[in-house]
Amino acid sequence: MSAHAGGSAEEHKAREIALHQHVAEGYRLRYGTPFAAIFQQFWNDELLALLPGRIEAPALDNGCGTGILLPDLVRRCDAVYALDLSPDMLAQARERAPGVKELREGDLEALPFPDGFFRTVICRGSLHHVPSRERAFAEAWRVLAPGGLIALTEPSDDFFLVRWARAALYRYSSKFDEHDRAFTRSQVEQEFSRQGFELVAFKRFGYFSYLISGFPDVLPLILCLPGKVALTKGLVAVDRVVSRIPALRVASFHLMALGRKPVLQAGR
Repeated sequence: MSAHAGGSAEEHKAREIALHQHVAEGYRLRYGTPFAAIFQQFWNDELLALLPGRIEAPALDNGCGTGILLPDLVRRCDAVYALDLSPDMLAQARERAPGVKELREGDLEALPFPDGFFRTVICRGSLHHVPSRERAFAEAWRVLAPGGLIALTEPSDDFFLVRWARAALYRYSSKFDEHDRAFTRSQVEQEFSRQGFELVAFKRFGYFSYLISGFPDVLPLILCLPGKVALTKGLVAVDRVVSRIPALRVASFHLMALGRKPVLQAGR
């Protein structure tokens, strides 16, 4: 998807920078409480479970935001790079970035890295913010070496109730850009196919713990409830079960996918 109803690509990026300046302090609540740490660790673990035990270096956290994934990446990879368009997000990422080889401001549609530089590219909820998905996937392809892996987790639009709820939230909340678009499974598969990635794995993520514990800065219900840590642990356990039930798992708030850039064939 390359066109947005919200104006030019540069206007879209300027809105994203302004939006993340507006929401930056709220992310401290989103990630900074004990119950939030449990949920975010669950999210990181599920995403990184797509990858081999020791992540091939160098790896890029592509659209790292406040750097919530960086500590886990550093523990599992010998050379981690991180990039984000928002200076306000990067200011928080730097607080989490000991051990990161390089952290820089940059655009997912024009990555400031040479061809074939990375063995792993990870996108944790960043691709739905870009004006052109096609360019963002093309850049991920360009900076990956042959045989390299791309892992992503993005909002899912496959279930109608989730799709309607997200559309309402994006439209009426000042903490979202209503022109951002979630993904369906078929759209992920189309983008992979367009660039030449092989789909290695796909799974769904985010049910009750995502809704109740994941975004206290947006939906603060859990802040009024007792036993937040125990509640979050219980909801995570429920989510693990739901994700294994075929009739229910399509109703996820997120999807996850792993793709591989094929190794070049001799003579090609």
